[in-house]
Amino acid sequence: MSLIKESKKIDLIIKSEPWSDKELKEFRAIMKVQKAKRKKLSARATKHKTKQNAQTPRLYNV
Repeated sequence: MSLIKESKKIDLIIKSEPWSDKELKEFRAIMKVQKAKRKKLSARATKHKTKQNAQTPRLYNV
């Protein structure tokens, strides 16, 4: 595999513009919803795992 050289005519450095207050509020609201969903799903998965582990019989004495 070889390295790809940057063309002399193309600038690959991207300068991003700062977010406006409105965009920042929207982004934070979206992240808050996503974190709540993830937390809810992880709590459900943990509950399911512990319930499943309690019902499985032990094959070996440890």
